[in-house]
Amino acid sequence: MVIRFNQVCKTYPGKLEAIRDLSLEIQSGEAVLLTGRSGSGKTTLIKMICALEMPTSGQILVNNQDISRIKKGHIPYLRQNIGLVFQEQKILYDHTVLSNVSLPLHISGHSRSETAQRAKAALEHVGLLHREKANPLTLSGGERQRMCIARAIVNRPSLLLVDEPTANLDAEHAASIIDLFGSFHQAGVTVIIATHDDQVIRRLPLRQIHLEAGQLERPFPLSGRH
Repeated sequence: MVIRFNQVCKTYPGKLEAIRDLSLEIQSGEAVLLTGRSGSGKTTLIKMICALEMPTSGQILVNNQDISRIKKGHIPYLRQNIGLVFQEQKILYDHTVLSNVSLPLHISGHSRSETAQRAKAALEHVGLLHREKANPLTLSGGERQRMCIARAIVNRPSLLLVDEPTANLDAEHAASIIDLFGSFHQAGVTVIIATHDDQVIRRLPLRQIHLEAGQLERPFPLSGRH
C-alpha cells in the first residue's frame, strides 16, 4: 500500500500548526519509523493516513485514493485494509480477550465460525491464544498490548499504523512487541511505527522519517541519542 504526502499542512484551532508543508512517500511493503519528540506531529500524521484527521491543505494518497477528498461513507472501506494500534487502547473490559479481538470481524459481517477461526489465529500469532477466555483486566500491560495488536491484524490488513507501541511497558515486554512488528513487515505488510523510544529505534533498523515541529528533519545518529 503506497502512501504519499504532497505539501500537507494540518492546522488546529488557535493557529496551532501540527504538520507544515510535508511531502514524503512510503512504498508498499516498506516498514518505517516515524520519530521525533512528543508534540512533533507524529500522531497527527498517523491519524491523517487513516482519515481520523483531515489535512488543512495538500494531498494525501493511500493506494492512489485521495484521503483529502474522501467521502465519509467511504472511510470504513478504507480502514478495512488498515490495522490501528494506538496509545489509547479501546478495550471492552466486560468481554473476553477473544471477543475483543473478534470485534472488527463482527463489524465487517464475517460468519461466526470464520470470526472465531481468524481471531484465534491472530491470538496465536501474538502468543496469546492460551488467554482467549480471560478478562482483559487480568492481563499484564504487555499482554493487553499484544491483544490490541491481534485485534489490529485480525482483518489481515495491508497497512499497519502504530503509535508509541512500547509506552508504559518494561524492557522485556517492549522487546517482544517490537519483534512482532518486525515479523509483520517480513510478511509483506506496510508498517508505520510512531515512536520516540530508543529501544524501538535500535531494535528495528528501519528508515526513519524524523519530524521536528511538524516538518521533516534529518534523524539524529543512533550513537548520539540518549
